[in-house]
Amino acid sequence: MVVLLGKGDGTFQPPVTLTVSGLHPSWVATADLNGDGRLDLAVVMDTGVFGQPATLAVFLGQTNGTFAPARTFPLHSSIHARLAIGDLNGDGKPDIAVVDGTTLQADIMLGDGAGGFSEAAILPTTDFGAGPFAIMDLDGDGKLDMVFTECCGESEAFYLLGNGDGTFQPRQYFSSGSSTTALAVTRFSGSNGPDLVMAQQGGTWIPLLNAGSAPAPASAAPPSGSGTGGTFTFTFSDSGGYQSLKVVDVLINSALDGHNACYVAFVPSGASAGSLFLVDNAGDAGGPYQGLALPGSGTISNGQCTISGAGSSAAGSGNNLTLTLAITFSSSFTGNKVFYLSAGDTSSNNSGWQALGTWGVPATPSGTISVVSLTPARGAAASGTPQTFTAVLTDSKGAGDFGVVNLLVNNFIDGRQACYLAYAAATNSLLLVDDTGDAGGPFAGSMVLNGGTATIQNSQCSVNATGSSATQDGNTLTLTLNIAFQPLFAGNRIMWLAGRDAAGGNNTNWQAMGTTTVQ
Repeated sequence: MVVLLGKGDGTFQPPVTLTVSGLHPSWVATADLNGDGRLDLAVVMDTGVFGQPATLAVFLGQTNGTFAPARTFPLHSSIHARLAIGDLNGDGKPDIAVVDGTTLQADIMLGDGAGGFSEAAILPTTDFGAGPFAIMDLDGDGKLDMVFTECCGESEAFYLLGNGDGTFQPRQYFSSGSSTTALAVTRFSGSNGPDLVMAQQGGTWIPLLNAGSAPAPASAAPPSGSGTGGTFTFTFSDSGGYQSLKVVDVLINSALDGHNACYVAFVPSGASAGSLFLVDNAGDAGGPYQGLALPGSGTISNGQCTISGAGSSAAGSGNNLTLTLAITFSSSFTGNKVFYLSAGDTSSNNSGWQALGTWGVPATPSGTISVVSLTPARGAAASGTPQTFTAVLTDSKGAGDFGVVNLLVNNFIDGRQACYLAYAAATNSLLLVDDTGDAGGPFAGSMVLNGGTATIQNSQCSVNATGSSATQDGNTLTLTLNIAFQPLFAGNRIMWLAGRDAAGGNNTNWQAMGTTTVQ
């Protein structure tokens, strides 16, 4: 890499070469990385071989316009990586994000303010072919966000909203035109900004105006439980203020399906008022439906649930809208259900559906086996963090009658690209299905519980025998699992349990018992 220092008259001094042995530069940016008032260089360097990790090289500026020898920091990104600089965790010190040129995986390198950097997170992606990317505050909350574009014929881009601590929310996609070759950040007249301009392969360019807000479901309370009804509180947020929320939705069903669901839309008209719409059994969000004004005292119902105005309310404050609903479930709407939430704003931004809770509507068991509980029923942790999950099942013939217990963690009841586990009671062994998701195998690994030290893993999770166990007490089987989810498995996930007896005659089928967020 060559540096040419300006003379101030439009000409330059002789070039100075900066090198790191065996590596080639692919991207460079300047900033004062150690707080001494002088510009420094941050350079991504690689071997030129696909799959080999790249290196972050930092050349600290000296008083005479020269640079100190490089300080190097390992990366997970490979060739053709790009970087951008910004304070990602709000400590006043510059940090660096490095994006792999092929996979769009991002290394988040937090700065120590003295020119040193350490990797705080790896942001995985299933996208391919990196275009330009940038760091900016998209939603005006004072926390830096990131925008990623794609090359090679791809027509989507996405952004990650920052949490202000070096971590980021799940990606949100938007249309960007085909094969972005350049990205500029600006503010157009009349826009909330910052706005984007994207140059496309072939000579076209696309301006993208910032709507200035981001709607999102925040929580469901209680996050789990059981009963024929109750008072449920659903919270939604928008970085532009709760007034930016146009409609919020709650869908309660065993799967993400409006048919035969308790499916509600609320359209706010003030801080504590709005219209509640309950979709009929056909599940079409456009109607027909029954309506109820809040505050109010009437009721609305379909084949799955009844919602009472008395006990229901809405409250907007700051960025949050809280919707409280008094719900009674129908006697035919039994089994374990998932709380799915979504939010849309006045600029047509939409969060998409997010699974944030589970609820069991009791029914008379069809067999001798029952799924009782999963603890915690609602969790959230950074990828790689070990978590203990405890599943409790009962068999009226005694715990010795159990054959197999399954735990499936995914967005849907789909064993592919899932954390899909089977506990075989006869051998006291735990099996982890591989990424292809076939319950019959092949398996990513297996191990014996109660005293073992092995670890089994696939691309979605790892399970450590230390901290995992299976115990029987009377009719009760308690399965405790020490699980860490992988970075590639980031996002909101649903946790299903199922059990069957040794003879295979009784089966609980899949029961949604909890949700977890992999950060």
